Amino acid sequence: MLPSAGPPDLSDLRLKALQAVLLQLGFYAAGLGMVVVLVALPVAQMRYERRVGFDGIIAACTAAWLVWALIPPLGRRGAPGACLSRTDYPEIYRHVDDVADRMGASPPEEIYLLADSNASISAARHWWRKIHRLGLGLPLLRILTLGELRSVIAHELGHRQKGDLQLGPWVYGTRQAMARSVARMEQEGVGLHWFFNWYARLYLRFSQDVSRQQELSADKLASLACGRAELATALYKLETLGEAWQVFWEDACFPVLDQGLRPPLFGGFGLFLQQPWVSERLSQSGTEGRVTTGPYDSHPSLADRCLALGVKSAPRRPEDWTPAVDELGIEVDSLEERLARYLAVGHRSFPVVRWDEVGERVWLPRWSSEVAPYERVLSSLGIRQVGEAMTDLDKWAPRLRPPGPALLSPEAGRRRAARLLAQWLCLLLARGGFRLEMMPGSPVSFERQGTSIQPFVTIGALYDGKKTINDWNNLCAELNV
Repeated sequence: MLPSAGPPDLSDLRLKALQAVLLQLGFYAAGLGMVVVLVALPVAQMRYERRVGFDGIIAACTAAWLVWALIPPLGRRGAPGACLSRTDYPEIYRHVDDVADRMGASPPEEIYLLADSNASISAARHWWRKIHRLGLGLPLLRILTLGELRSVIAHELGHRQKGDLQLGPWVYGTRQAMARSVARMEQEGVGLHWFFNWYARLYLRFSQDVSRQQELSADKLASLACGRAELATALYKLETLGEAWQVFWEDACFPVLDQGLRPPLFGGFGLFLQQPWVSERLSQSGTEGRVTTGPYDSHPSLADRCLALGVKSAPRRPEDWTPAVDELGIEVDSLEERLARYLAVGHRSFPVVRWDEVGERVWLPRWSSEVAPYERVLSSLGIRQVGEAMTDLDKWAPRLRPPGPALLSPEAGRRRAARLLAQWLCLLLARGGFRLEMMPGSPVSFERQGTSIQPFVTIGALYDGKKTINDWNNLCAELNV
């Protein structure tokens, strides 16, 4: 067991958290005050004029709209992720228990698998009993060694040991509630959102000191339990490889899972990391890093966290490191299946699909569905004519506008038309005998008899003026279309 870090000094953080809560009350008090002012107009008209004028109707509608926007949408309730039981995953629980014992802390009762590259600690009430839940992101088991994973677990347990579970939910919950309210105002078109956006930014600036201090305190406890080098390397990987996972998850995985299919997640991430543009971006992140924080970031920068740990710079990951999932001896497929079934909505089964099948089974049907409302308009275009249409987008954009009222700017309409033309080109190539090649992180490519074309890249070059119609015609001649 580690030497005691002493009882957590919470007085300063409690004061700041209380001030943050007061700011939150001010946010909603200002909103309700505006509602009262708006409602006062139609009420006064009814009392003194015995009728409600047009301006009164507008004021009443705006007040109702503002009340609706101020009520933040509820997030997903219940379990934070896929439950990992102690019976099925004893090795994970053994290491979590060991880290907790070294810190002199109680281990969490439940462990959950998350989809993002993060970890979390939370508490939930079950009748009269409080249950602590540890969340571990699936990519952490792939991008961290076992020692690094233990340091991340220690960091989360440090939040509990320092009392952050008493203060953190107030601050974090307020940040999320205010952000969702402002987002709803902007989406629903409430014209007063500019004031609340300014107020929310003020709150985020004020409350970030609480969040950042909590992170640095948890880092200190984790470094005592698992070592500074392990934690610094874990933080470095989470900033670089974690960002890559988010891109991979949103662009490559989620559209496939949304169709009720399950691709190999870890295997696909390995393919994603092999893409030249990904390797280049990771290399730049490794040399530059994020040395400063944004004005509204809740976490300190990597440089600040390493400095607080007494580490001049985060160690680079060695070439021969072993992922934690392999050190733990856990079957990868079982983890991926559990997470997929947790995320599933309306899918009774989740058949496995290979990455080389994703293009045919997911993306071609998706492109076909998106262009279906405009197929009668697009049916006059062959492969060669698609490039010609790109030279006259002002003519095609109105013909490819979405049904119903649309408030697209001319430039947005042109971009939309270009995307639909690229999707139509993909369908034409597939019908023309070209084979779709599409792997995680790679451009969409169609090949036939040794020649290939990347539709979205080519259409994008025509749109940006990097290629001309002559370049397009030469490409069509090379493809023999």
